[in-house]
Amino acid sequence: MQGQVRIPNPFKVRETNNIEFWVSNLVIIVSTVLGVYLAAQAGYRTALDFETARGERENYYLRRALLEEVRDNLDQADKFADFIVDRNGWRFTGTPETYKLQSFVWETMRQQTTTFQTPPEILTAVRRYYESARGYADSLARGQGTAIEAAKAWREDTKKVRETTLPALEQSIAALKQRLDARGIPLE
Repeated sequence: MQGQVRIPNPFKVRETNNIEFWVSNLVIIVSTVLGVYLAAQAGYRTALDFETARGERENYYLRRALLEEVRDNLDQADKFADFIVDRNGWRFTGTPETYKLQSFVWETMRQQTTTFQTPPEILTAVRRYYESARGYADSLARGQGTAIEAAKAWREDTKKVRETTLPALEQSIAALKQRLDARGIPLE
């Protein structure tokens, strides 16, 4: 039977020298492993991008809320200082609670996982201002000369925060908004 042409049949496993069967199975195994690997990589990248975007979006709203709270507190601190210095408010003795600033957002940020996405210099400046404000509130409550000096110092701190920290926070919010807009993430 010379001249007979052998037709490859990859489905006949028991034939001797059936290289086609082994090659086709090897290709199937390699392509399956490669496909699973590529799918896992794509899924991982998608999940990572989603988590990053979600965290940035949450931090965007957190920063905006912090900005509004700090602005309100700076205005309130100016009112306290004006009352003490300009209107002889040092004669009024109250409690430190009388001069307390709002800190709902600041306290809430302590429990958030995205807080540390906010630049550290901003967090540090706000923390220091709030700590100083507690001391000023104590001094204002005592009245007399201590209150006047505390009110003047509070004015200076408030001015510094308004001139340095607020613009830095506004810039960080704007930069974060641009990144989110570039990704097509809707913001209210």
